[in-house]
Amino acid sequence: MKQSFAGDIDGEGSVEWLMCYRPDKTADFVGLQRISGRLGERSGSFVLQSNGVFDGTEAKADLTIVDGSGTDDLRGITGGGELRAPVGGGRPTVSLDYGFEA
Repeated sequence: MKQSFAGDIDGEGSVEWLMCYRPDKTADFVGLQRISGRLGERSGSFVLQSNGVFDGTEAKADLTIVDGSGTDDLRGITGGGELRAPVGGGRPTVSLDYGFEA
């Protein structure tokens, strides 16, 4: 899936999720998401690993920045956050708490 980001994260992304749906239309999923662009004042790319659930109305996932995945000005990025993606017209959001290795 191709994505675009605006806000503190400004750029493009691509993601692949593996989802396990149950008969009640809920699911568990894991995925890898590569984001390329600007994060604050820095530019480059990094990869997020997601581990989440879909309750039938919203997907929620814990995100972890994959160690060593940062490039250019984002080299050494660490941290994680949360993905929230409601069904039916709501705007998905990504929140990150990140830092950089010394």
